[in-house]
Amino acid sequence: QIDVSLQSVFEKPSFLRDDQSLVASFNIANETTNAYDSENVSGTVLIDRKIREKMVLGAGLGFRSSKVTQLEQTKDFQLFYLPAHFDWDRSNNLLDPTAGGRLKLQLAPYYDVAKSNLGFVKGLFAYSHYFKLLEKPFVLFAGRIAAGSISGADFEDIPADLRFYAGGGGSIRGYAYQKVGPLVDKDPIGGRSLLEFSAELRFKITETIGFVAFLDGGSA
Repeated sequence: QIDVSLQSVFEKPSFLRDDQSLVASFNIANETTNAYDSENVSGTVLIDRKIREKMVLGAGLGFRSSKVTQLEQTKDFQLFYLPAHFDWDRSNNLLDPTAGGRLKLQLAPYYDVAKSNLGFVKGLFAYSHYFKLLEKPFVLFAGRIAAGSISGADFEDIPADLRFYAGGGGSIRGYAYQKVGPLVDKDPIGGRSLLEFSAELRFKITETIGFVAFLDGGSA
């Protein structure tokens, strides 16, 4: 799979108030995957507000123009959307947490200005938790669950590059990228819903050597 992209992000802290930031982003990409080919341009303007320490709520306006090919069918989309997110990081370390959890909620209604009858809502929930079982020998339990759904439009009308896909690293390990879910002639086509879970036992032999036993599951 090949993903060629260029992204620019501008952030202005203390926007109108001390606990608020203005975040503007622009992205242009050419994606070639087993599921689809997508040439797309997108941009968003968000206002993020820190509700409390490590808890952020944000919302704004976005636009996405894309040309998507799947199963030899090419479709164009001109989408306006209203992205909103909620992030709460209760973990004790950004890179190597041993306690606490991380919650992420995303919700965005989409509307195609070129097709008056196309509108849908996409939502995603993800939570990870970390719990130290033993100090010596060091054993850590790490769990993750994610669920998503797209409603308001027929499956064929939803852009293939905005559908849910599962499989591969960061998703369901042991399966190929995007390959857990509906297939047509062995090619993934994505889904309107997503469910993933992961459970890990992390063992540390020394400060720099460890190993992990894991169980992943789910589907798009």
